[in-house]
Amino acid sequence: MKAKPMRDVFFTEPDASRLDEERHKARETKGRLTYDCFSAKVKGDRVHCDKGHPLFGKRAVDMSLLSVLRGRTSICCKGCPDFDGEPLEVI
Repeated sequence: MKAKPMRDVFFTEPDASRLDEERHKARETKGRLTYDCFSAKVKGDRVHCDKGHPLFGKRAVDMSLLSVLRGRTSICCKGCPDFDGEPLEVI
């Protein structure tokens, strides 16, 4: 059986639902997620900030797409004045 390309895994079931649940749990503990900001842009398998803020440490300007889809958030995003979006209401 041929392996799916990495991107296809993110949008097919059951993986898409699993990632959605991981983000939901992350919102409960972390609040604001990089995933929820409209300034977070995807290029290949990486996510960068359209406003130019570093997402992973002082030098790394991007994060892996999979980590963002899982609900990982950048410390920069948590207090960013340019954050363009609000986390979804956690039910």
